[in-house]
Amino acid sequence: MCNIDTNIFCGCRNGRYLNDDEIAGMLIGLLLAGQHTSSTTSSWLGFFLAKHKDVQVITMRLVLLSVRQFDQLLSTIFLYKQKVVLYLYPLVMLL
Repeated sequence: MCNIDTNIFCGCRNGRYLNDDEIAGMLIGLLLAGQHTSSTTSSWLGFFLAKHKDVQVITMRLVLLSVRQFDQLLSTIFLYKQKVVLYLYPLVMLL
């Protein structure tokens, strides 16, 4: 059982259950904590890359290579799905 289940279905130490506002507050705190962590990590990454041009060049090449490969993968998947859809629903039958 996860922590949220424990908090919802089990009482607090004093025996009372959490109300909806308390549970919503916990979930909002969790969401904001994740956003704050991502934001801080991105800021430090930007600072590090700005400071180290050699690493910036290598990172940029890796990102561009990954994007090209990902784009090719998406194109392949899209073409495959398009062929499957055309096989299942031929255009001639729809006209």
